[in-house]
Amino acid sequence: MNSLICLMGPGGVGKTTISASIALALAHRGEKVVLLTVDPAKRLAQVLGIDQFSEELKTLPLESSFRGSLSAYWANGESAFEKLIDRHIGDSPAAKKIKSHSFFPLIKKHLTGVEDYLALEKIIQLYKKDEYTYFVLDTPPARHAVEFLNSPARLENFFDDRVLKYFQRKSDKSSFLKKWIESGTRHAFSIFQKVFGENFFSELADLLGQFGGLGKKLHQNSQVASQWLSSSNAFYYFVARPESSFSCEILPLINQLKSTIKANASGLLLNQSYCGLLNNMNGKTNDRGDTQWSEKQQDFIQYTTELENQFDSELSQLAPSLNVSKIEKRPFASLDLSELNKIGQKLLKDTKR
Repeated sequence: MNSLICLMGPGGVGKTTISASIALALAHRGEKVVLLTVDPAKRLAQVLGIDQFSEELKTLPLESSFRGSLSAYWANGESAFEKLIDRHIGDSPAAKKIKSHSFFPLIKKHLTGVEDYLALEKIIQLYKKDEYTYFVLDTPPARHAVEFLNSPARLENFFDDRVLKYFQRKSDKSSFLKKWIESGTRHAFSIFQKVFGENFFSELADLLGQFGGLGKKLHQNSQVASQWLSSSNAFYYFVARPESSFSCEILPLINQLKSTIKANASGLLLNQSYCGLLNNMNGKTNDRGDTQWSEKQQDFIQYTTELENQFDSELSQLAPSLNVSKIEKRPFASLDLSELNKIGQKLLKDTKR
């Protein structure tokens, strides 16, 4: 069964790097892995052996010691609504009418979640093919991560065929919409007419009527996504740093994941931990080979370690059963394939994946 590893957390905590590390370690042990990233970090892409991440799935060139494979792509949100139309309605008269409609730019601008859905849809398509054993998702920052995962359900609701079918009737398509709006408030109805003109509702009904059948396709993918994301083969790890607030930044995400996706947190990955450095810095060489840490370095490490202790204390009080894996800070270590693989191997061991 295909497994999903999803990395979530605030921005700037290292989710993209950790996602790549886990994906590399899985490929090293022989898994066929797909990595989805929302951050087209050029430096990381070059470390992985490509010029840059692409919207197209790319198989990365790995050393012979890697027994599996790693393919990656970037969830580019540009022109997302056009891509949705092209993918599901194609080069049909309906698609041309939608794109040329005067309301198309308005819907394209304000309909959120399309780019998220397209990224997940590609994952779902690959999942259905059953060619890969692991999918590693680097999600958007903070609470948008759960919105990202829930995008199939949100988009399905917007393009629900039970609503769109009313706009496909050959009779006056605007009549239903007018009655629907009027039933809510006649005042709002009159404002729409004054601002957008008498033909506003007939034009809107005409546009919505072109989307017939899209809801069914979205429903099918939404069902697959919902079952997979809430299954025992989906694992959710929250990434934080010592200066993060567990109660304000991580715990709300965990609760949102549980209420929206019906899934539980699998563990917490604390990135850039300084505890190991504090234990080894007095009178010993640092990572760069200096005979002793400078006073400023020691003060900074001491301060960051205190923040980490506060984080640990908050975590033990609010989520004592949550498994924690720490990634030690190495100030002068270079970001290369070997280092990424080493981090990933440790995380796989700690999380028993």
